[in-house]
Amino acid sequence: MRSTASWLVAMVLAMLLGGCAGVPTAPPDCEGRPFDPQLHAIYINQFGELKLPNVADPAPSQAQDDSLTQKEDAYAARIIDHFKELRAGRPQLRLTIFVHGGLNTFDTAWKRAAEYSCDMLRDGQYAVFIGWNSGAFTNYFDHLFRIRAGEYNPRRAVPT
Repeated sequence: MRSTASWLVAMVLAMLLGGCAGVPTAPPDCEGRPFDPQLHAIYINQFGELKLPNVADPAPSQAQDDSLTQKEDAYAARIIDHFKELRAGRPQLRLTIFVHGGLNTFDTAWKRAAEYSCDMLRDGQYAVFIGWNSGAFTNYFDHLFRIRAGEYNPRRAVPT
């Protein structure tokens, strides 16, 4: 009886973990052009600021310099311009905001954007995915040691 229970627990764990192992990737092109997830995704860092791809996040106390502001403006403008370009040829195209739920990492959020964007375009929806790193351990650690009353404040956030 014990070996059957152990086997059953092992099988259930294998199925659960196997289901979380990965997300299918997007097709190599979308709407006749190479797929670029940066045209369909906005990510926020732990301080609530725009997270730019391939750019180190500034500390929250640092004043934003003009070059970072220009990069943020260019990133947002690129998404909007791409939507307008596609909508010019397809007036029925609608903007769809997709805000992911909890327990996601940046990697899984990027994969989700890559997986769903092309299919949504084919269905007449221009998807913009809003994401943030919300892994279980990251969030738990933040709420224990960094955040109090919804604000980032490591000095006040002593475990209570």
